[in-house]
Amino acid sequence: MINVQFQRREKVKKFSAIQIKDIVLLSFGSFGVSFMLSVYSLAVPRLLVENRVSSTLLNISIFSELVMFTILGPFFGYLFDITRTAIGRRTPYILSFAVTTAFLVAFIQKNPDASTKNILSLAILFNFSLLLYSIAFFGLVKDKITYQTKFLIPFHVFLWGFIGVIVSYVYMLNSEDVVHGIQTPVSGFVFLLSALCVSFFIIEDRKYKTKLSKTELGEYRFNLKNLFMFSDLQKKDLVNMIIFGIIFSHEIFTVEYLSSYSFKNTVIAQLVFSLAVGLAYCLYICSNRVKILSEKSYPVPLFLSVLYFLQSFLNMGMILLFQFIIGFLWGITIPKTLEFIVPSRAERLILYRESLDEKLSMFEERKLKFFLLVFIIILSLGISIDFAGLENANLVYSVFTFSILILELGRVARK
Repeated sequence: MINVQFQRREKVKKFSAIQIKDIVLLSFGSFGVSFMLSVYSLAVPRLLVENRVSSTLLNISIFSELVMFTILGPFFGYLFDITRTAIGRRTPYILSFAVTTAFLVAFIQKNPDASTKNILSLAILFNFSLLLYSIAFFGLVKDKITYQTKFLIPFHVFLWGFIGVIVSYVYMLNSEDVVHGIQTPVSGFVFLLSALCVSFFIIEDRKYKTKLSKTELGEYRFNLKNLFMFSDLQKKDLVNMIIFGIIFSHEIFTVEYLSSYSFKNTVIAQLVFSLAVGLAYCLYICSNRVKILSEKSYPVPLFLSVLYFLQSFLNMGMILLFQFIIGFLWGITIPKTLEFIVPSRAERLILYRESLDEKLSMFEERKLKFFLLVFIIILSLGISIDFAGLENANLVYSVFTFSILILELGRVARK
């Protein structure tokens, strides 16, 4: 009897150790992809801006993942769910697309003088490869969530994603010019190392290695036509789309608006912005006063719009101060609307939040429509900046932010 109890305790300890190991490895995986993507999302757009690529083309190439996710996400989610191999259903995809993504990053880094057409093409290929890696990685995150870890795993995945963003900006502070920043292969190496650790040291359950019968395969039911029916969307959804579009593309805004400054100044500005968002988010969680301030939605977009506008008349020191204030105001607005904390393209993690709760093959059409329209908003930002000029990028963001105030006032007036 004593031996049986002892064996049970040993099993519990072993199971707990495996859970801790999985949390650590998944956190490292989240850190790696966020670190690499943040370096990429500042360095490559800066290179394209210096090569005089239009803002429209820049946004299409950099944010093409949103369209790919909307159209292809459900299919690949279904495909990954029904895959069964000797090493699991996620691991083969994580391993293969991690290598492909790291290769594309390294190729871009080693060829900063390549033609603009080639860089744009490689950026789209990179987005496709990273999309498939992410669907597989966050599917593995979902698979590893148990009753005991239903809070810990999502928390650590998003926390270490945010830390990865901040560390990447600190790392790039050593680069005075973008060519030096691109040619350093550290970001791709960190990403590949994190992906390999996840692939080799997280063991998938045996049930994901057993071939599915025809009755277990299920049916792929996603209808692409439904994505283009927007009658169920409301003004509140449009407000959220504009907010997400502005935050999601803020790295591009920083690159374009500060194109006449050194690359290091661009990195500092985005670092200050991101830290301010994180600080405001923490205060939002801890302080009821900040929550009350976030409920007063009318003054915040007004202040943001004015702050974006005033940056035209400021020197670099004051721009950094305004970046902090802007980031702080967005930080108290975001939790009430979108509930995410990674203020950069690395917040693409929100695209895969479904994988923490539901089957990847069961994407909600409403969410897919949201991201499709976010891409249209980001594309509109690019077209507007091309029309107004890079030096007036802040004015474009000021107008789009002011539109949030107009929509909010119109929504309240109708009530």
